[in-house]
Amino acid sequence: LCLFVGNTVSAPKKNKKTGEYTIDETSSDVWSVINFLAAVLNRRPEVEKLIKRYRQNDAVVEVGDKNPFYNLFLPISNGSEADVYADMLRKVFQAQGVQKLHLQLFKKTGEIALKVGNGPVFGVINIGDSAGFLSVVKTTTEFIIDPPDEVEDKSYFANLNSVDSSVTILVGSRKFTEGWSSWRVSAMGLLNMGVSEGTQ
Repeated sequence: LCLFVGNTVSAPKKNKKTGEYTIDETSSDVWSVINFLAAVLNRRPEVEKLIKRYRQNDAVVEVGDKNPFYNLFLPISNGSEADVYADMLRKVFQAQGVQKLHLQLFKKTGEIALKVGNGPVFGVINIGDSAGFLSVVKTTTEFIIDPPDEVEDKSYFANLNSVDSSVTILVGSRKFTEGWSSWRVSAMGLLNMGVSEGTQ
């Protein structure tokens, strides 16, 4: 399970011309994660080039003069970049092929499910005001927002620790720093956490 924790969920920006409020990567960490996942699905050639660079220890990101990912990608050194990408689709996105990222609000649980096409739920966004967040998400062609599900009452978040959970990615906000745990978490991404003074 990969956990992404963002500092900001939604800080809508008002368009001076239209008067509408929207969210983008400059105002919401949660939106940034969604956009990143969509980009992985929509830009396969670019992702495969990045995979090749990582496997060759060609620093994509540098800290000082060092490559923080040096030799960390040796476990995926076998096979082609296309093989690695296809394996990522199966194991992370629960998908057999490339399709658009779909977001769907489950009204009874308040969770936003992430799916590839009509595939199983691979990700869950667990935030305070899910409906409000989706109502102001920036109009984009990168992903698709499906009509809300008003029937399903199964909580994917509550069943994360189940051995048959299909969820591999969890996206949330600062509330995860206030008391929550899961034995499944194996990777964590912190977005703009600890960048300013505060109790958290």
